[in-house]
Amino acid sequence: MATNKKQRKKTIGQLMYDSTETDGNKEPLMDYIISWTLRHAADDFKEGKTLWLYCRQILGKIIGKTIEENDSLSEICVYKQEVEIDLWVEFKLNDEDHAILIEDKYYGKLSENQLEDYIQKFDKYYKENEPSYERHYCLISCIQREDEKFNQYYGKAKDLGFDLFSLKELVTDITPPSGSDIFDEFWLEDW
Repeated sequence: MATNKKQRKKTIGQLMYDSTETDGNKEPLMDYIISWTLRHAADDFKEGKTLWLYCRQILGKIIGKTIEENDSLSEICVYKQEVEIDLWVEFKLNDEDHAILIEDKYYGKLSENQLEDYIQKFDKYYKENEPSYERHYCLISCIQREDEKFNQYYGKAKDLGFDLFSLKELVTDITPPSGSDIFDEFWLEDW
């Protein structure tokens, strides 16, 4: 048993390792690291250029736009578990206001009507309070797109207008390590 644990620990990396065999509390950790990544895309973090550029690439993929070095990216605010939504993100890209509803899944399925409820809450807020915001809907999973479970578990999200990503799809253009242990282990390791 000790050898199995040691081997498993080595293959999934330290960040996501715990002694449970289930998802445990991995989704809150995903919330935190994805939030941290998106916040590091802001102009305020330009001094860590490699990490900053990688974070901008990930945010750009999520919203379907290329974010260039000279683009202004500011006022990034990430709310974790706001009205049960994993991540509710707001930011300003150049002169455009954006909002993202992010659902992340470790290896689990969606609950019945989960996304419909989130969309209703999210859209209601922006229709009533901030109608100028461009809204985005994103589901991020550890399951690779090639795995039949990806479409089986998340196909409904696509039907509801969500962009679907495996973690690895968000970093396909990122090769040398960023120099940040948090970023590199979460985004560049297999777990």
